[in-house]
Amino acid sequence: MRLLLIFFMSSWFASCYVKADEVRSYTLSEDNEFIVRQFNAAHGDTLLLWIASAYGFDEPHSRAAETLAKNGFTVWQTDLLESLFLTRSVQNMRTLSGHWVAELVEQASAETGKQVFLLGDQSATMPMLHGAHAWQIKHPQQRDLGGLLLFSPSLYQQVPQLGEDAQYLPVVSANRLPVFIFQAESDGNRWYLPALLKTLYASGSAVYAELLPGVRNPFSHEQVLPAETRLLQKLPNLLNARLPLLRNAALAPLTQNSLKLPAINQDSGIDQQLKPYQGKIQPMPIELPDIHGQTYSLIDYRGRVTLVNFWASWCPPCVQEIPSLNRLREQMRDQPFSLISINYAESRLEIEQFMQRVAVHFPVLMDSAGQVAAQWKVFAFPSTFIIDSQGQIAYGVNAGLEWDTPEVVNTLQGLLKSQKR
Repeated sequence: MRLLLIFFMSSWFASCYVKADEVRSYTLSEDNEFIVRQFNAAHGDTLLLWIASAYGFDEPHSRAAETLAKNGFTVWQTDLLESLFLTRSVQNMRTLSGHWVAELVEQASAETGKQVFLLGDQSATMPMLHGAHAWQIKHPQQRDLGGLLLFSPSLYQQVPQLGEDAQYLPVVSANRLPVFIFQAESDGNRWYLPALLKTLYASGSAVYAELLPGVRNPFSHEQVLPAETRLLQKLPNLLNARLPLLRNAALAPLTQNSLKLPAINQDSGIDQQLKPYQGKIQPMPIELPDIHGQTYSLIDYRGRVTLVNFWASWCPPCVQEIPSLNRLREQMRDQPFSLISINYAESRLEIEQFMQRVAVHFPVLMDSAGQVAAQWKVFAFPSTFIIDSQGQIAYGVNAGLEWDTPEVVNTLQGLLKSQKR
């Protein structure tokens, strides 16, 4: 067992401009047909089976695949949800059976004779781990599947409730194959990487991790950061330098406890409405600069009802709820009510450019490294806490909300009335 943490300092077909060498279909068990776009290298002994996240593949995925193929990697890309005609959702990725991924690994290995590595980002890592588990149970001593390459993995059993610790999918602690995690520095899961590493390491597998500075999502076509462009350009060299660690790692033996996994939680954990807060943490002091450079201190919450909203401009539900937050603030302006927002790990320039397009009528504080969000145990964006006049968190929601509905306003008014008693 080894753990090495390295800090590196320095729809689908129609939308992809880069053409694959071939698009093929494979009929797997249960007569399900899976479409695979193949970028075939003329040389090399490595095949990357790239699994799409819940949001499918985008242009950067295809450009990266072509670059990898030109540098000796064979790349197969497949979108499980599309092939299975399932709605695009993280919960569907969480509950997918792993046997289809395992069968695709077998197909790729048999057809090409190359060693296969599973590659994917964010929610794609869920079926990847389930697939790796299913494959290893069937082939406990083989190395046809060399390991997993996870980019900013999201492996929670469900979205954690506000103020609660995350629980990982049971397959995480059952994994026995070597894993390399490339964690984007500005991704929302960055501060929870140590907990994930601990869970993976406890399984006995070899685990390696590398922090990607200045990167939020290397495979996004929106708001591309300079570090993300550089990362895609050097991706072949990066993988060539890291794959030997996985190839040379010993396989951890399967145990009886790791053979059969418990059922996957069918509850996504996403709140549908504002609800009473049950979390462990209570409000902590906030001292952050706003976008104008003025430090905003919130040390004592008592005496007012305070709404604290964690958000990011790249998060669609965050953007969608801003107009209703504006209206709520206006509606409550003559009452002892405060509304502040805390932006997650974006630069002042990014926020200012966003606010030129979208009107934001409340204070925006900059959590540049995302540490305040981590202290408040924020796992999903947006996440919002409602603090009562006694300085205790009374309500919360880990999803977007329409904030000026009568139901929400009545809840806030109820907190204000209790203050006056």
